[in-house]
Amino acid sequence: MEIINNLKNKRILGLIGIISLLLGVMTPYIIITVFGISQSLSLWSYWEGKVIFLLTIANVLFIFKDYVEKYVSQAFNSNIGSKIKNASPKMSLIPTILVVVFIIYVNTTISTDSAFFKHGIGFWLLWLGIVALVLHAIIYKGNGETENVIMASNTPNQNYNYLQNQEFNNNNIQSQQTNQSISNNNMGQYTNEVNQNSFVNTQAVVNANPIANNTTPSFKYCTACGTQLNQTDTVCSNCGKQIM
Repeated sequence: MEIINNLKNKRILGLIGIISLLLGVMTPYIIITVFGISQSLSLWSYWEGKVIFLLTIANVLFIFKDYVEKYVSQAFNSNIGSKIKNASPKMSLIPTILVVVFIIYVNTTISTDSAFFKHGIGFWLLWLGIVALVLHAIIYKGNGETENVIMASNTPNQNYNYLQNQEFNNNNIQSQQTNQSISNNNMGQYTNEVNQNSFVNTQAVVNANPIANNTTPSFKYCTACGTQLNQTDTVCSNCGKQIM
């Protein structure tokens, strides 16, 4: 189960396929034996082999584009390179299918009698690479491996945009802090004014209240009808009630 998860989440099959294709082009593809003399031929000596080599490099760009962009960023500067950069890794099936076409073409063009030749290790490595690449394109799901490098390979414009956004966020934070400080100052000023007004109003009430000022009032009220009388009056001038 762990092996299957590794195949789904990592690019192991893609790496195996690419290495197998490269070795298949370089190592003997067929071995010809005539009168006891053997001679091995590799595809690298022919234009078909060089085409398969270029298709293998295309697989590298599709499957390991993040590493290529990190270490050889200029590889994606061309129009074709930019399209490969934005393409899905599963597009590696296209160069893999073309490799199959060329291998079939090579086999059909070999006119030597099969009694005199046999397939070398290069033939089997090429087919091993094809099978590995096809399986990789089918089952690979990915585990968050970076397909587009955003680490040290960030472009200057990306870094500039990041710094601009960071500065904008810092300015917003400072503006919010300034507004909060102004609000706190306004609130403190408002509180002081309220307290001062309350003190003034309280003082006015105290000053207007003879009892609060410890002064003796110069009048009194009738307990029966509430008429205001002088302190020296002993009888209510309104209802006639005797006042003590």
